[in-house]
Amino acid sequence: MKRRRIICTLLVLLTMLSSSILINAASWPVIKKGDRGADVTALQYLLKSKGYSITVDGDFGSRTEGNVKNFQSARGLTRDGIVGAATWSKLIVTLQLGAKSNAVKALQYELKHVHNFNYITVDGNFGPYTETAVKDFQLSKGLARDGIVGEKTWMYIIGD
Repeated sequence: MKRRRIICTLLVLLTMLSSSILINAASWPVIKKGDRGADVTALQYLLKSKGYSITVDGDFGSRTEGNVKNFQSARGLTRDGIVGAATWSKLIVTLQLGAKSNAVKALQYELKHVHNFNYITVDGNFGPYTETAVKDFQLSKGLARDGIVGEKTWMYIIGD
């Protein structure tokens, strides 16, 4: 009888834990013309990292929309100018210590301005401070604390 009660209690706890994980799962934001803010800034840095000429100003205007459409066409995506999961997945790159790029600036901007890692400098250099911030962020979200920014970490950084 005691064994059965323990098993039932464990099952209830497991169910609660799995529900909590599903509720807290991140998803890619959907952004489009007219939107403003940190996610737009990250998008613009990511487009720059792919070679697009764009002003990083956090404003999803006509120029950003045009660049998004061109990027989508070049990657075989629906050319609608709306940045959703499919577009984000093609924009991101895996980053780690030593990386230097506009994609690193996107990461640093989000860490500093959205997730309050105020000691981060948005300079495009993935150095030890950025690595520490990434590891601390990963730990706070229950992700593998490896300092590598792959798709899952990106999704939590941008979509959370």
